Parts: sequence; structure tokens; C-alpha cells
Amino acid sequence: SFVPISFQNSQIYTVTLDPTEAPTTPSTSTAPLGQLTGTLASTDSTTGHPVVLVHGFGAGSAIWCANMAAITTRHVVHAIDLLGFGRSSRPKFSAKPEEAEQQMVDAIEEWRKQMGIQKMYLIGHSFGGYLSTSYALKYPNRIEHLVLVDPWGYAEAEERQLSRKLTFIVGVISLFNPLTTLRVSGPLGPKLVKKARPDLAVRYPSENPDDIYEYIYRCNSQSPTGETAFKSMMAKLGWAKSPMLHRFSDMHEAVPVTFIHGGRSWISAEPAYVLKDKLPNNKINIHVLENASHHVYADARDEFNELIRRIISGEKVNSPESRTFDDCSLADSETTDYVYANHKTN
Repeated sequence: SFVPISFQNSQIYTVTLDPTEAPTTPSTSTAPLGQLTGTLASTDSTTGHPVVLVHGFGAGSAIWCANMAAITTRHVVHAIDLLGFGRSSRPKFSAKPEEAEQQMVDAIEEWRKQMGIQKMYLIGHSFGGYLSTSYALKYPNRIEHLVLVDPWGYAEAEERQLSRKLTFIVGVISLFNPLTTLRVSGPLGPKLVKKARPDLAVRYPSENPDDIYEYIYRCNSQSPTGETAFKSMMAKLGWAKSPMLHRFSDMHEAVPVTFIHGGRSWISAEPAYVLKDKLPNNKINIHVLENASHHVYADARDEFNELIRRIISGEKVNSPESRTFDDCSLADSETTDYVYANHKTN
């Protein structure tokens, strides 16, 4: 369903699953890609505050297909397409990164009002985690629990000496939106996605193994307004211009926050541990699913779903002991893979 908001007369596409319609085997059930239709109905109800899922860059609500049915045993679950992405409207955002970020955040807040939601379990992946953090900073009284899944934009940029060739390549790429090549490829787009990300077929099994590639292409073949907004917030090599590491200290202490990272992800969990040590009065928990990469919810779906169910059921879920980190940043050997390919589903 499409939820209207006032920002440039836009609409936010929303998929809703009600617990009364959920399967009876939540730990293993998955909805085939493209069959998440749901109904636009439930808000806060006797089942408790709803769960709201926010996808990352270049994706859409269907990326949660292996999770939605599994976490609806007690709570209504909504998955949205961020404004400027997926099936949502494509309004023009401000060219100023701070303003564009707030426009996206305020769009989520207006969506919440339209849905009649008082408080929510807000779960954001990657760029969606960045925006979910920004939302919680601005509207803490609307958050029952903030869950950040391998969030982008936390670490501070590191200065690295690049070769002259790589400096030139990065400079040229920075002139264009990240997914320009995908759009200009036209009908060859799905094949381009498949060639760049063959792993997606494993993460999102379907009767037609090419469904995920068609979906990612269609999510990104329209007017790239959300992509342009993301690019404005991004510095070279994929760093955030305004990293959350320096902003998180303004998070209200009453807001519970859980970080869920992939042990094989290119995004380091180190900023989460830094914040936990720096802000002892904040309710911060950290979990690293060792066998998962950046797409934690798909790589370790049963473990991820169980963790989310425990969070929303109110069960105490303590962080494992702190760990040490090798230098893991967007400027290491995985940088070029990310800049040139992995933008598709950040």
C-alpha cells in the first residue's frame, strides 16, 4: 500500500504483515521474493508496538522477505521503501546533505503519524541504519528499541595515500551517482546486477532465481533522487560526511540500542564498541554474527530472526564480551569492491 505524506505530495510504499496472518513456523519460514504484499492496517495494538524495517541503499522492502514472517508472532511488522527508493515517490531532495538527511527522516516521522503508530521497534540496515539513528536522535520518544544492522556511516574517515591511478578513478566516479551504470544499461540491467552480485541468488532463493536481480534493477532504474541524496551525504571512498560516531552522544539515554554486525562484513563493529565504552549510561548492546557478511539478516537469517524476536519480546539479551579489531575500513582491500559494485544493496 502507499501511504501519502505532504513532502512534495509523496507516497511511501509500505508492506505490512499482521501476526494473525503469519505462518506458524517462524524460525524457518520465508516469503518468496516478490510475494510480500500484506495489508495496510495495523498500528499499535494488543500485540504491542509494531516493528518497522528500513532497508539500505539501492534496495527496497522485499529484502526483508526472509525475516518479516518470522518476527510477526506477536507484533505487526511494517517494511517501507525509503522515499526516493523502491516503489516510493522520487521527490527532489536538497543538495545540502544535512537538509537531505532531515527530509528523509521527517518523511519517516510523517509516515509514522499517518500509520497511527505511537512507538516502534525501528530496525535499519546499512544506510537505513544511518537514517534510523538520525530519526532516533530527533524523535527519541517514538522509539521502543533501535536496532542497527551493520549500519553505514558510523566510522570517521581515515586518510589513506592512494595511488595516482586510483585517485583519478575515484575522482571520476565521484562525479556520477553510484548506480548510473545500472540505469544506462537498460534491459541489460538485471544481467549486470547478476554479474556483479551472483551471491544474491543464494541469499534470496525464489522459484525464478533471477527474481532478485530483476527486483534490484527495478528498484534502481527510476529517477535516482534517493541515490542523489545518499551521494550528497557520502564523502570519497564511501565514508559519511557526518559520521554518527560524533553524533551518537546526543542519543537519549532511555532509548535502548542494539547493534547487529556481520563478522565477515566490510563494515567494522568497532564504532559500536567505542560508543558502548564512551556512553556507559546508554543502553547499548552489540552482537556480531560471525558467519554473516554485510547482509546479516539474509546470511544468518535464523540467528538474526531469533535475536530480533528476543529483543521485541522484552527478553534480556546481553552483549558478548568485547573483542579486538583489525583495521577494518572502507579504505582497505575491499574498498574498490564496494565503490564499484556493492553500492547496489548497501
